[in-house]
Amino acid sequence: MQFLDDWSDDKPKDECGVFSIFGHPQAAELTYLGLRALQHRGQESAGIVVSDSE
Repeated sequence: MQFLDDWSDDKPKDECGVFSIFGHPQAAELTYLGLRALQHRGQESAGIVVSDSE
C-alpha cells in the first residue's frame, strides 16, 4: 500500500517528455517529429492516441 507521502514527488522529471498536437492538418507528421525528438528521454517506451472526434 502506498501512502500519500509516497506521491509527494509525483511530478514530471527531467527524463520525462510529453508531446501533444490538436486539430492540425499535418498532425501525423508533426507527431512523428515530436516523438522522435523525445526518443532519448527516460524509459524506452512511447504511446500515441488518435481520435477523429466521432
